[in-house]
Amino acid sequence: MGLESAPSRAPLPGQPQTRVLPHEIFRLAVEAFPNGMVMADESGNILMVNAELERQFGYDRDELLGETVEVLIPERFRARHSHHRETFTRTAKARKMGTGMELFGRRKDGSEFPVEVALNPIQFAERLLIVGAVVDISERKRAERLKDEFVATVSHELRTPMTSLAGSLGLLVGQWSDKMPAPAARLLVIAQSNAQRLVRLINDILDIEKAESGSVAFAFKRIDAVELIEQVIECNRTYATSYNVHVRIESDSDHIEITTDADRLAQIVTNLLSNAIKFSPPDAEVVVTLKRRAGGLRLSVRDWGPGIPDDFKPHVFEKFAQADATNARQKGGTGLGLSIVKQLVDLFGGKVGFSDALDGGTIFFVELPDHEGHRPRILHLDDDQNVLALVRVALSDDADVISVDSLEMARIALQTNQVDLAVLDIAVGNASGLDLMPQLRDATGNIIPVIVFSQVDDLNCDGQIGGSLPKGRTSLDDLVDAVRDRLLPPTTRYIKEVA
Repeated sequence: MGLESAPSRAPLPGQPQTRVLPHEIFRLAVEAFPNGMVMADESGNILMVNAELERQFGYDRDELLGETVEVLIPERFRARHSHHRETFTRTAKARKMGTGMELFGRRKDGSEFPVEVALNPIQFAERLLIVGAVVDISERKRAERLKDEFVATVSHELRTPMTSLAGSLGLLVGQWSDKMPAPAARLLVIAQSNAQRLVRLINDILDIEKAESGSVAFAFKRIDAVELIEQVIECNRTYATSYNVHVRIESDSDHIEITTDADRLAQIVTNLLSNAIKFSPPDAEVVVTLKRRAGGLRLSVRDWGPGIPDDFKPHVFEKFAQADATNARQKGGTGLGLSIVKQLVDLFGGKVGFSDALDGGTIFFVELPDHEGHRPRILHLDDDQNVLALVRVALSDDADVISVDSLEMARIALQTNQVDLAVLDIAVGNASGLDLMPQLRDATGNIIPVIVFSQVDDLNCDGQIGGSLPKGRTSLDDLVDAVRDRLLPPTTRYIKEVA
């Protein structure tokens, strides 16, 4: 039922009868909307703003009406924004701006603040109008920064003393517990167990922080995966014995060679084993299976636990996730182990998942690529053929370079090639290389990093744009160094083992 046909409410006794018109209701709703709202035409001219947008940007609406939306954008972003606006008017689909990069608004006094922007097109008669919702995320960014700083500080400050404390307690338990009265020895064992638990928690928090920030460095070398898994199982033998659980390995070959990071693979297997052992009943057998696959390795860990409730399955790999429907709380743990596995496997460029096992329990599996002979692949977009040729030669020792001179060719290249980095010129004909950024994601959805190599100066760098190098003032050696630095996280620059 539309607004115009809605029945009017009878007035209370003594009140005059009034009728609120539908357009007045709409105006009140827009004014009361908790986010900033702006309506502009396809040329970017502002037609309407609400009270919240006035408050966010410090303007009176009379100062904004008739101006272009660029007045709300920092000067260094305005050239980029004009290209985004032209692209949006051509596609005219509702979307959220800023995926993979930071957006900022500019107040009347020149100060800036982080924002999220959602755009919706409206076809009115023969005109295309654009409604934007602007959310000030300053407080959210501040809270995230404080949280990250707190976690990093506390974790680093606690790690050294807790490791020392756990080690000292371990020596006492191993060498002198039999010389102590039984009650004292029991208390010592409890203290050691809890100290080790705190060390594991601190290590897990630091590992997840590194993985999320993309600062994990990999040392790739040729290893025997079967031998490595056997070593990991042996290292976890005491933990399995404490739960009265047996662990064994099955493999389709005595030796499976793969080029990977042995320490990170051991960490993945340890976390999967810890989870399987913890939730298996006494006298159960946890089975680790290794199989060769085309271009890599498949590893699975099968437990005999109670299984994963259906309503919890979408949350298995989330941080601090534990299924209340099981006895997870009694089993302890940080709730970070499987999240770390997911983060590391993604950084490897692999795949992780799970399935219900026949006769009960769960099978977690990991598929990892063999990185032998892998070279990073870079997409370079520039409409100057001389620049394309020079950059291709300069980077030839470090990567395979896909050189394209238009946005259309760049999009075609991304459909047929997986790239590790993009080097973009901003001015490419009448378009901007930054228009390509929404498509710069790998097969798992992770953002592909970008280096801007352009005449445009003072470009803001964010999580995706890792550097802005001005042409004419940047040597090819500087570009090579920037590419090498950007390729370090997470998987494309390898630390070679010294023979």
